[in-house]
Amino acid sequence: MTEEIVATSARLRLQPWTPDGLPRLTALLTDPVTMKHWPEPFDEEDVRNWLDRAIRLWASDRLGRWQVFRKEDGAFLGDCGLVPTELDGETVTDLGYILQAPYHGQGYGKEAAAAALRYGMDVLGLRNVVCHMAEDNIPSRRTAEALGMVESRRFIHTGNRNKTHIIHRLPA
Repeated sequence: MTEEIVATSARLRLQPWTPDGLPRLTALLTDPVTMKHWPEPFDEEDVRNWLDRAIRLWASDRLGRWQVFRKEDGAFLGDCGLVPTELDGETVTDLGYILQAPYHGQGYGKEAAAAALRYGMDVLGLRNVVCHMAEDNIPSRRTAEALGMVESRRFIHTGNRNKTHIIHRLPA
């Protein structure tokens, strides 16, 4: 059976999450270094909920978070995708990306996010796509800016230790 591919880039392929990805997702979302800009690393129930939602969104709307693999050797790098959500009172499609710490700083986040954004815009026709991140998550802010997004507003995220979060979006 051929594995389904959502999007590709020069070095990466994005694939839908499947139940057998649970160990990979667990390693990613429970790592304190990788998750330092989140309220805390996930527990097993949080990971299971993330996986279930990703699978459900892919099946129903062709959205969701996806596994990120390096083409060259099949290494699992992280998670990236498009999720409908409400941010600070606005319904948007949130482009998110989480890479394992050893893969930070190598351009993989930008490459995965760009592939996901292209898929969302070209295949699904999405237009109101945003990225949001904690104000102190400088690498994520740089990734959004490298995609051509600009800061549109800030808000206090009560779900993330009342940190200031920034919403970036593509210019109109």
